[in-house]
This record gives sequence, C-alpha cells and structure tokens, in this order.
Amino acid sequence: MKEAMFVILNRLFKDEEGQGLVEYAMILFFVVVALVSMLTAVGVTLKNKYIIMIPVQKPL
Repeated sequence: MKEAMFVILNRLFKDEEGQGLVEYAMILFFVVVALVSMLTAVGVTLKNKYIIMIPVQKPL
C-alpha cells in the first residue's frame, strides 16, 4: 500500500503539464496587484489635489 502511494506521489511531482498555466496565472495576478496599487495611488493624489482646489473656486 505504501509503495503504491509513493508511486502516485512521484508521478504527481514529476508531472509538469499544468506548470505553464500556473506561471501565467501568477504573472497575471502580480500585474493586477501592481495596477490596482498604482490606480489607488493616483486616485488618492487626484483626490488631494481636488480638495485643495475646491476653496479656490468662486461661487457663481
């Protein structure tokens, strides 16, 4: 029984068919994380600039 488990585990560790898909998924994940963090930083900066500009505007 133990030998059969070791054979199955060895096959799983040697099988590299899904490796490319996992790598592409990880790259996509890191790109999405980078984009979200950049957009968040830009959004905060624009919000701060807009808050500074509001008192300068004259009412109609």
